[in-house]
Amino acid sequence: MFGAYHFGDGSDGKMQARHFLDVVQPDGDTVIVLDFETNPAGRTMTLEQAHAFVTHVKVEVGRWPGFYSGHDIKEALGKSSDPILKNCWFWLAQYGPRPVVPPSRKKWTLWQYTDGAVGPRPHVVEGIGPCDRDIFNGTRKQLTNRWGT
Repeated sequence: MFGAYHFGDGSDGKMQARHFLDVVQPDGDTVIVLDFETNPAGRTMTLEQAHAFVTHVKVEVGRWPGFYSGHDIKEALGKSSDPILKNCWFWLAQYGPRPVVPPSRKKWTLWQYTDGAVGPRPHVVEGIGPCDRDIFNGTRKQLTNRWGT
């Protein structure tokens, strides 16, 4: 199973999506995700740029990408629901004892619970060491079925 994600920055969202799709060339079995978080090296993606990105991906690929974020989307939306981003399945980045989705979301699809240092254990992958760890909200069969959708 193969996937690719794009770290959004403060440039034109549609142009970022075009470049991402040109590089990744996803097929129906490729998970595609927009990473929406603070950019420590420059301008941070806005909600409008995220809308342009995910909408362009939907038009070009025929499906909504996943949306990876944590406190950034919680701060950006507050208690509001986003009419465009709600179409994307949600990958929650939150290093804590339990997943807490933004009020605008009903559930998470993936939960990144640790960066290899902070958050619940396990932090280590045997033979690799400390690293990001995620949990899928479902069964192995559901994960396999969802992977290309």
